[in-house]
Formats: sequence, structure tokens, C-alpha cells
Amino acid sequence: MSSTIWFITGVSSGFGLDLALYALRAGHTVYGTVRNRGKSSNAVSKIQTAGGKCVVLDVTVLESIPTVIQGVLEKEGRIDILVNNAGWAVMGAGRHEVRVYVLKSSQP
Repeated sequence: MSSTIWFITGVSSGFGLDLALYALRAGHTVYGTVRNRGKSSNAVSKIQTAGGKCVVLDVTVLESIPTVIQGVLEKEGRIDILVNNAGWAVMGAGRHEVRVYVLKSSQP
């Protein structure tokens, strides 16, 4: 039986990092994303030491998402669990914008 393939955005710290390490300890395959490998070097090191893979992805750059996802699909053939944990916050009053991006996969 093959390992469960996780794709977790926002693994630089907090919940994303903890979840990535938890899944790796359970024997799963994990791809985690960080916006900046240099600024996230501690998290990247922890994930890679535990056997995971880190890729650079800024989810606010929508055009980059299909390329990163396709790279994982080419290596693994599938993504079983997607956790969209990456985010940012704006404090104070203001306008809110929500973007929805649908990625179609040629995978069955």
C-alpha cells in the first residue's frame, strides 16, 4: 500500500508546520510550501530532516499554483490530502477580496 500524499500550504510555522511534522511521523509523504525558503529555513530543515519536501509557493501569485501542483503530480501521480493553510491578515477596517481558483487535473 502506498503512502498518503499530503500537500500543505504555509508550513513556515504554526499549524502548517505542526501538521506537516505530524503527517511525516505517521509515515505519510508530505509536500509543504513556503513563500521564502531563506526566511523559513528552520521549518524547511525540520520538514526535510523528517523526510518531507518543501517547495516555494506564494499562493497570492495565482499563475504559479498550477506549475507547483503539476510538479507534485508528475512525481507522485496524485495528491490525497490538500490543506490550504497559507494566509495573511490585514488588520483594521478595509475592503475584503476573496479569490477562488479552480485547478483541473488530468489525473483520474
